[in-house]
Amino acid sequence: MKKFTIMKVILVLFILQEAVLEGLASRSLLPCWPLVPGPAWAALILAALLLVETSVMGIASTALYYRYPCVQADAGPDATPRPNNLQME
Repeated sequence: MKKFTIMKVILVLFILQEAVLEGLASRSLLPCWPLVPGPAWAALILAALLLVETSVMGIASTALYYRYPCVQADAGPDATPRPNNLQME
């Protein structure tokens, strides 16, 4: 469950950031220079945030996968264990 959570946090965080930055850019609340409009600033900020987030989440997921590398069979309470019933920790 921890591995699934790490992977989905990245997606949810990216969607939230994109929505916030697009909202700020559409309302002209981002600072802009004469040659760089608000939507370009939003794209630049989003790219920088994404770079930092993916680096941090990559390190966290690598540490998690090294800490819990094994796969265990999850047969359930009434099922017989079978090799195709494998689930990651």
